Amino acid sequence: MTSHHTLSHRVFWADLSGWSPDQPCVVRGDEAHHAARVRRLRAGDPVELFDGAGHTLDARVVSIGGGRQHPQLELEAAGEVAHHPEPRPAFEVFAPVPRSDRLSTMLDQLSQVGASRWTPLICERAQGDRTELRRDKAERVVLESAKQCRRAWLLRIDEPDWFEEAVRVPGTVLFDASGEERSAGGLLGEDTPTRLFVGPEGGWSPQELDLAREAGVPVVRLATHVLRLETAAVASVVWAACTR
Repeated sequence: MTSHHTLSHRVFWADLSGWSPDQPCVVRGDEAHHAARVRRLRAGDPVELFDGAGHTLDARVVSIGGGRQHPQLELEAAGEVAHHPEPRPAFEVFAPVPRSDRLSTMLDQLSQVGASRWTPLICERAQGDRTELRRDKAERVVLESAKQCRRAWLLRIDEPDWFEEAVRVPGTVLFDASGEERSAGGLLGEDTPTRLFVGPEGGWSPQELDLAREAGVPVVRLATHVLRLETAAVASVVWAACTR
């Protein structure tokens, strides 16, 4: 049967590393509901399973059963599990939690542009409350973004870290309006992660900037205009990826 979908629909499968060709493949819950009721998949349509840890598996829909509110998809593997190495270089973003719903926008776009992880940064002028970070909601945003942009590896969300400690680690670049306009060439390594520090809405404090410079951290001006926190976080990854 010829599929009516240009690209195979992606379904999250918790772990494909130990996949066995003869194991049953039945999708239930939110993943099945989205596939059957939103995407309206039919028997014969291609599906790509992915686990967010570099494994993917091509499959096809055999049948769609269950009730309207609780559908389930029976899938059949169409090959073997493929493993995709983690992208290199790795871009790790350190930025405070944005206020309001702007966190979802930031995480979605960081995932799209290829950031490997986000660490909520604790710094002096951060306005978002890190205690209100809902990891379950944030991880759903990351998962849906990975489906859309067809990442094999999920964007990781780390535990919060303190600026004073995190900024001292090699491979760090800090962005501030007082910095120099320069490209990433010569600043970033290929084998070690690049740590991209983006400040809060109120900017870095003088003490934080002094600490970064004393630690030998490059201070770079990212744009001519003042950027929102979530915009600057995404722009930092584009800067690192495109100007090396």
